[in-house]
This record gives sequence, structure tokens and C-alpha cells, in this order.
Amino acid sequence: MEMISNIREIRARVEQFQVGQNLKSRKTMSVPEMREMLGLKKTESYWLVHRNFFKTEIINGKMRVDLESFEKWYANQVKHRKVDGEEPGSELKKRSYSFREVANLLGIYEADLYSIWKENGLETFTVDYVKRISKDVFEKWYQNQNKYHKLENMPTSEELQTDYISVQEVAELLNISREELTKLIRNKDILHAIVFNDKKLLSKKSFQNFLNAQNDYRVI
Repeated sequence: MEMISNIREIRARVEQFQVGQNLKSRKTMSVPEMREMLGLKKTESYWLVHRNFFKTEIINGKMRVDLESFEKWYANQVKHRKVDGEEPGSELKKRSYSFREVANLLGIYEADLYSIWKENGLETFTVDYVKRISKDVFEKWYQNQNKYHKLENMPTSEELQTDYISVQEVAELLNISREELTKLIRNKDILHAIVFNDKKLLSKKSFQNFLNAQNDYRVI
């Protein structure tokens, strides 16, 4: 049974590859092909079509999606992703950041970043109902202030799992409140905290150094 399952999986991948190769040699694709490519339901696919995100034309009485304009749209949005293909938003990411990306870059909460942008009347633009920040606008603001600083080293997904621990977990380990831990973080240079993906995290190394350097707090 396992061999049959593997054969079916290989066959499905080959078929997907062939579809991709066929599309490369054509200028249009059908709406069902577009729907399958993005893993959408019928209603969602026609919603995209009727929003005029990309060009369509009627050929032999059937609606076709212009491949060039589809790829242009795909490279300038991040909401929809191909089931088996490159990441979306390649062009969009070259010229702009999401609010989450900038917040991570500065090590602050998204809500604080929204407040900064609103208070300073800074420009944003919207893609799929989500606000984004032009890299040029961000850099101009960044160069004209000295309160916030970019993180020297952005942690990878693996580093977040292996090298950091949430503030909530540390509070529970020490059997103290988050408020008390927050005061410790402010007053103890040895505790290294960052905000990433809207969560405050402590470096495990700095936490261990903190435990070794004092006698008032112990892991329960």
C-alpha cells in the first residue's frame, strides 16, 4: 500500500510539472487552471477575476486568464500563494515592508509601530486590504530619528525555537508575575529581551547568566 501511495504522489507531481511546463508555452490559462494553481474554491477564483486584478479575454466562448498579467499580479501581492510554486509578492517585497516586518526589524510591537506612523502622519499604501510601508518612506523616517534602532541580528525561525524563551514562560519558571519580570528586565542589563512577531522573548543564554549571577530568584 505504501508503494502505491508513493507512486500516486510521484504521478501527481509529474502531472503538476507538466501543467507548469504547458503554461510556460502558452499566453493564457483557463479559470479552472488558475483556481487549481492557487488552491482556491470556485467562488474565490471568480471573485479574483471580477476584481480585475489581471487581464482576461474570451476565446472560443470561454474566459481565459492572461498569464503575463497574472504573474505580474502574483508578484505584487502576498495574500494568495501557488500550491506548488514560487513565493508570492517578489516585486512587492522589493519595494515595501509589512507592518509586522518593520516591527520585527525594530524589535517593537506592531501596535506601537501603528501609533508611530499615525502620530507622524507617515505614508502607507494598501494591498488586499492590508497596509504596507514603502522602504523609501521607512528609511527616510529612520534616518530622521534616534529613538529606535534596527536589530543587529534578526533571529531565524530555528533560532527562535532553540535560543529564545517567552517572557510568560520565564515568569512561570520563576513563579513571579509578568510585571515583576518586566521590572527585572528593565533594571538588569544582563537580561536580553526582544520583541518578535508581537511577542516579548528572552535570550535563553542571558536568562541562564541571570540565574547564575544572583541568589534571589530560582527556577521553581
